[in-house]
Amino acid sequence: GPAAAPAAAIVAAFGVLGVLVTSRHPRNPIGWLFCGVAVTGSLMSLSRGVAELWLDGNGVPDWIGETAAWYGDVSWILVILPAATFLLLLFPDGRLPSPRWRAVAWCAGAGIGLLFVADSFDAGRLGDYPELSNPYGVDTPALDAIMGIAAIALTVAIVGSPLSLVLRFRRAGRGERQQIKWLALAGAVAAVTFVIALAGYDLWGSEVSDGAIMLSVLMIPVAAGVAIL
Repeated sequence: GPAAAPAAAIVAAFGVLGVLVTSRHPRNPIGWLFCGVAVTGSLMSLSRGVAELWLDGNGVPDWIGETAAWYGDVSWILVILPAATFLLLLFPDGRLPSPRWRAVAWCAGAGIGLLFVADSFDAGRLGDYPELSNPYGVDTPALDAIMGIAAIALTVAIVGSPLSLVLRFRRAGRGERQQIKWLALAGAVAAVTFVIALAGYDLWGSEVSDGAIMLSVLMIPVAAGVAIL
């Protein structure tokens, strides 16, 4: 659909900028973060494609089709959340603003990991494929506890990460402030687009809204890459 092209563009942007940043600044973990997002995003797109082939009855073995649908459903966690937390915490020089922010970084890592585990083994139906039950679902109350811990950790990370960038901006010199302005502008455009696109879902359809949201998200790695380079 129309949303597939922006999704591919986002993955390509993260990949290209990841290679550019790591080649020029190999010690800056943001470049490696971009490469990681590109890989997980590529696998997500591939999985969704295989799952659609399987659901259309194109001869894909059941276990491959089910696994592809499962990964395509849960992999957004590995694509979106690292960019929403670690990119903001480490931008632009790849270091935390101060050692006190390690707790927020640990919360981000633990929250992403635990949410991925909880979502991966949730015994319900797959969110993106409601006709399918999770082939790897486990019915255990332990998953509720894991989900609860993940929610707390991610709340700390998602509130703390942009706050760290605000505090970094206040202490930064002129050059670093210009870098942060690039990322802040892209983030603001993405946020406004997200609100307008959600509000207009019924007016112009989900595909237009999804495409607009993904295009605005595409601006974030581009702005970050331009600022670092």
